[in-house]
Amino acid sequence: MATPSKYPLVKNRSVVIVDDDDVTRELLRGILRTAGLQILGEGNDGNRAVFLYQKFKPEIICLDIDMPEMNGLEALAKIREQSADVIVLMISAATTGENVRAAIAGRANGIIAKPFNTAKIVAEIERALTRATDSQKPTPKS
Repeated sequence: MATPSKYPLVKNRSVVIVDDDDVTRELLRGILRTAGLQILGEGNDGNRAVFLYQKFKPEIICLDIDMPEMNGLEALAKIREQSADVIVLMISAATTGENVRAAIAGRANGIIAKPFNTAKIVAEIERALTRATDSQKPTPKS
């Protein structure tokens, strides 16, 4: 008999990871795989994030805010032009002030604060998935 997943809500969900820091990408890759997500691709700048979204249409994108060339907020805007449904979680060491306001204004589904661990990341993904599911349910008529 198979052991039930510790994270059933995220198990087998598809994800793309985009961060310009190799160590952060490697850490995220390990955490997300351990949680049972399927990693479809990885990139290191906003242009690559948009390309990977168009190519794979993942359910979730983990997207760093501060990257060279096209930053994560610019990539978020381009991705949102194509889909309101994909869950985009912004990654940032600076989770106060302008980055948070800009991520919310850009319709990010959540923010993953650095430093992070498995519990923080999975909790943020689960919150975003739950909110997305709840927003798609029809409103009861009174």
